[in-house]
Amino acid sequence: MFIHAIEEDLSLKLIELRDVERIFELTNNSRDYLREWLPWLVKLHKHQDEAANTKWQPR
Repeated sequence: MFIHAIEEDLSLKLIELRDVERIFELTNNSRDYLREWLPWLVKLHKHQDEAANTKWQPR
């Protein structure tokens, strides 16, 4: 898995299938705010939609 540390408490990593539910929860909780920059957000209604949108590929 790719992880790039930016600071001690901040890093970037590639999205994995196990991350999808949490990503959906975070975006769903901020849906009204994020809609301005993420127009596709209106099509996401459950975490399975996020999984399909993520284009996850098993390795």
